[in-house]
Amino acid sequence: MQNYRMGKALTTTDALVLSLLNWPEGPHDLPKVFDAFARVVDGISTDVGVLGCVDGGDLVMAHVSDPETMFRATPVLADGWAPPTMMPATWHGRLTRSRLAAYFRSEWLGTPCEPSWGAHMLFASPPREVGDSLVIQMENLAKRPLVDPLRELAAEDTPEWLALSVQPDGEWAGLLTDWEGTDAFLAETQPGAAWSAARTRRVICPAPKHWWQLRGWRDAADSRRYCGQWEEPIPITVFLGWPAYAVAAAVSTAPCDSCGKATIKGRRFCGGPECNRARAIARQRASRSRPVRLPRVGEI
Repeated sequence: MQNYRMGKALTTTDALVLSLLNWPEGPHDLPKVFDAFARVVDGISTDVGVLGCVDGGDLVMAHVSDPETMFRATPVLADGWAPPTMMPATWHGRLTRSRLAAYFRSEWLGTPCEPSWGAHMLFASPPREVGDSLVIQMENLAKRPLVDPLRELAAEDTPEWLALSVQPDGEWAGLLTDWEGTDAFLAETQPGAAWSAARTRRVICPAPKHWWQLRGWRDAADSRRYCGQWEEPIPITVFLGWPAYAVAAAVSTAPCDSCGKATIKGRRFCGGPECNRARAIARQRASRSRPVRLPRVGEI
């Protein structure tokens, strides 16, 4: 039997991350996203009305009253462990504090997409070319405290607007759905309590068999390890999107002492490769600049 070493908890309970799969048809459908989220959470707490199926290794969930609004559901244990097939391959089934910090220091990549509708943001400065990339700074006009900044900035696209799909680069590349990418880009690193409250629900799961099975896989690669506890209800926290999970797990953010990018509570440095190289160079320079101590009489 293989034992799994538990790491430091990232969240106070196990978490279920619901990632909206379908971009809403128009701004008028935005309230339906939050309604569908609330219905699925209610279905989880009562064990009634939630539809689920496995699609290519992903768990897809919806409520019977709104089966067309589907979420990819990712269960994450409190210490960051999740089924490896549901996470980026390089994570090996574990979300660590280092990877969490990487989310907040991510640069954002914009990919041209077909015009439809989205958050209309103004250019804060003229676009500039950097290598093969086009760097664009945008001005976020959403009011704080943020709750649904997309709804505040939503409008139909017209020819003068540049339609982009935004995603973080680095370790989080490819994980977020279109909804999550846009939601995270608008929320930035400190969206506030109102934004988080609209995307977070804590419930008691009355049918927790699969949560105990996940614990068994994590601890001993044996889904039946805790079969005697399959009927014990457990508290879980349900998040509307990975950005809401990341904000909750980070607790708070602060500027990195070295490069100024955001990093999570308890870390002075963000841990990015460029930041680490800069710190190493600074240490080498400081070491070389120290005066050479000559031996005293009698020490030779």
